[in-house]
Amino acid sequence: MNRIFELNLLNPIGYKKKEMTLNEMIKNALLAPTGSEFFIKYSFSFSDSDVTFTYISAGEKDPLTQEEKIQIESGRSIPIRSDEDIVIPEGKYLFEQYPDIAEEESLSRVLSSLLIAKGGENTVYVRILKENTLECVMQALRPVK
Repeated sequence: MNRIFELNLLNPIGYKKKEMTLNEMIKNALLAPTGSEFFIKYSFSFSDSDVTFTYISAGEKDPLTQEEKIQIESGRSIPIRSDEDIVIPEGKYLFEQYPDIAEEESLSRVLSSLLIAKGGENTVYVRILKENTLECVMQALRPVK
């Protein structure tokens, strides 16, 4: 069973804005170089039988450069890159990481525990990180009110 954590994001995460569906994001992530990141931001609402997601924005991030990796390892934050025009802002989030990547058809089921958790806003960032040649990880961040 997954666990929900509280995450304090101290610096914004920058991305290049790119319009895409969740299934397109998954395909892009699988084909991307290791270290790439992707996100989609949704607002959501509940009905009697399901969750409705409304697309807000999306973006992609190229892998870190060697210089950026050195900055992070030395405890410094990396600035937003000049070609990054959209961010996941700093702040407090409910956070969950998933063992599998959910496609659009199963997103409400996979995110259900995070979406019903008390204290969060009605928006969620779904991230996919390309960890190595064969693996991607999916995370969800829900801003805390």
